[in-house]
Amino acid sequence: MTKEQFRITIGKNIRRERNARKLSIEELAELLNFTPGFIYLMERGYRGTTSFTLYRLAELFETTVDGLINGCD
Repeated sequence: MTKEQFRITIGKNIRRERNARKLSIEELAELLNFTPGFIYLMERGYRGTTSFTLYRLAELFETTVDGLINGCD
């Protein structure tokens, strides 16, 4: 798996979790204190994210970091 494929996979998993909770990009950005543009780019794999951000997302979504990386809980 390339770095780009890895970012795309994580982004898809974040988008899946956000949609499952019926959150808009704007709502998620506000909860994380990010811009909606950053969330958009992260979900589409154009931007990577830090391990701390993955941790914050996992807490928010009540899942695991592994679930955000691999798509399994």
